[in-house]
Amino acid sequence: MSSSSYSLIDSSERVEQLIPRKGTFAARTAGAESGWVMPVALWEGPDGFDSSQEPDNRPYHVVAWRLSGALVQRVLSNRQPVEELSPHGFSIQPAQHDLRMLADGRIQFAHFCASEEFMRRVATEWAGERGDRSELLAENHVMRLDAEVIPMLDLYLRRALDEEDKPTRLEMDCRASLLMLQLVRKHSTLDDRSRRAAAGGLSPSHLRRVFDAMNADLSSEVSLANLARMVGLSYHHFCHAFKASTGVPPHQWLIEARVKRACELLRTTTDSISDISAAVGYDDPTQLARVFRARRGTTPQLYRRAAQA
Repeated sequence: MSSSSYSLIDSSERVEQLIPRKGTFAARTAGAESGWVMPVALWEGPDGFDSSQEPDNRPYHVVAWRLSGALVQRVLSNRQPVEELSPHGFSIQPAQHDLRMLADGRIQFAHFCASEEFMRRVATEWAGERGDRSELLAENHVMRLDAEVIPMLDLYLRRALDEEDKPTRLEMDCRASLLMLQLVRKHSTLDDRSRRAAAGGLSPSHLRRVFDAMNADLSSEVSLANLARMVGLSYHHFCHAFKASTGVPPHQWLIEARVKRACELLRTTTDSISDISAAVGYDDPTQLARVFRARRGTTPQLYRRAAQA
């Protein structure tokens, strides 16, 4: 699948290099080399970490989620605690700020990384001109609780690191936009009064144009930015408008369209499963088989056999 169609996404919104914290190493990473707007890293700290003397200061925002092990504190240079992370919480660490963090023991945690430009764009689209500000995150309050964010982080991480059913950039950019909107809406320096009136769904004519474009070449990875530009929206707004109209985000609609097309080809042609997989955007027939079973409760081979009986 081609990734060149993503050139419409501003390169300044991407995070290209993930910076480790001293005493930790990356067990797994995803998205930085693929140009996702929110790459992720799974970090291991066998002995914990202590940045009280050498504070973290990254050029991008970080949402940090502890998965297991020692609890995390934000501390002063003398290691005096300032904030402590709840066992069910997460932290939002703003870019270009010194942060002193301490975990006194073995820990595993994930970083979800986003550029200032990406966050500012989401904030501006949500709050209008008030969202176009340099300080969207508070440096004196980084530990957070939000029952809606944790499931979003969990699913984002699972999909990002899924080797059997690898996500497309379309899917991960949609997920990143929805996650960032939640963070901006509830955890930024903006408040609900700054929110613009929410836009509704796509008009019927716009929806038809988008459906036609997505169905035109199911073998390629569709560009979210191109679809959004087609109907005159930013790709963040497009995600929400599309879901408001269809009940599902664009990547889920595309998966169902691919499965429907695969069903049609299985019924009406003698093409091999490998050829059909490629025709609907899956490089590996096992990917199609996995998606097909999840959506239709059977395998492509059994579906074809039943259809031709």
